[in-house]
Amino acid sequence: LPGDLAKQNATRNPRRTSATAAALMIGLTLVVSMGVFASSLRASFGDVLSDRVTADLYVVTSSAQAPGYSPSVVDAVRGVDGVDEVSPQGWGMARIAGADTGFSSIDPATAADVLDLDVTAGSLADLGRDGVMVAASAATAHGWHVGDTVQAEFAETGEHRLRIAAIYAGKGWISDDYVVSRAAQTALTGPQLVAGSFVRVDPSADQGEVRAAIADVLADHPDAKVLDRRGFEQEVGGFIEQMLTFMTVMLALAVMIALLGIVNTLALSVFERTRELGLLRAVGMTRGQVRAMVRWESAMISLIGAVSGAALGIGIGVAMSQVLKDEGIRSISIPVGQIAVYVAVAAVAGVLAALGPARSAAKVDVLKAVGTD
Repeated sequence: LPGDLAKQNATRNPRRTSATAAALMIGLTLVVSMGVFASSLRASFGDVLSDRVTADLYVVTSSAQAPGYSPSVVDAVRGVDGVDEVSPQGWGMARIAGADTGFSSIDPATAADVLDLDVTAGSLADLGRDGVMVAASAATAHGWHVGDTVQAEFAETGEHRLRIAAIYAGKGWISDDYVVSRAAQTALTGPQLVAGSFVRVDPSADQGEVRAAIADVLADHPDAKVLDRRGFEQEVGGFIEQMLTFMTVMLALAVMIALLGIVNTLALSVFERTRELGLLRAVGMTRGQVRAMVRWESAMISLIGAVSGAALGIGIGVAMSQVLKDEGIRSISIPVGQIAVYVAVAAVAGVLAALGPARSAAKVDVLKAVGTD
């Protein structure tokens, strides 16, 4: 009976109920959409690392916020016994084909040995100091072919014409539309930091010993560190976890805002139904049933907002992942358990929000309430 009455009370003023649930719905939509996106990003990263990268070790910046490390790190790692190849990478910004965009830089001599770029036309060996490799999607959009020239402008050296040396379809690890050689980047933008390096270990050497030797060498280079594949996955996964933690904090703020709205709505509802509450008590409704009725009404409002927000969030998260499919997000992952926790937390928060108004409703004086207009 209290639940049935709560349902009638919630549907009595649908505009107020929907407005109250909207605050929670908006918050959960944002949180769930970013949760789906982050989960898809993490799953896609694992797929890309398995399918596109064949390196044994990874030399990365010592801090995730660092822009890169000195090129001397690459020379130091190359000198370690047991290291077969070191392939550095970098990045930069330029205006290419009239649009401001980012570009990646690689070592053409070693990149093909550690990365599967799926070069469909041309050759990495032809990059040189004036060549550029273009993503297949960008080449198709502009009607470019190997041998064509692309207008580029760099802040440090001005305008240049870059010759298309290759076209690649292996977007994943490298997500930029344009890739130049490390030598070209130095010539066009001046000396630059290295964003990261892939290391291949000699098959006859012990990977653990080589990693330890590289770590010893990097003791003189505090801006870099060496990781194996598992450590590298954890490093990137940690960044994604930080993003999810931020989303959880946002959920807490959304729940707090929703709590205030629900408390306000229920308090107003109790005030408007003073006479009705008095009549219910007069015909035998207990104080416990009155409290249960208000709590059920609050839980319904919370669930409406939570379920609607979760559904919208999943849809938006999947859409975001699909839009960035060409940028390397190849897997769609929906964290069902996490979303279920969000909805459960929202329902519990709704019950907690009803404690004050439910107590006020149960304390209504029957005689005074019946005489209220």
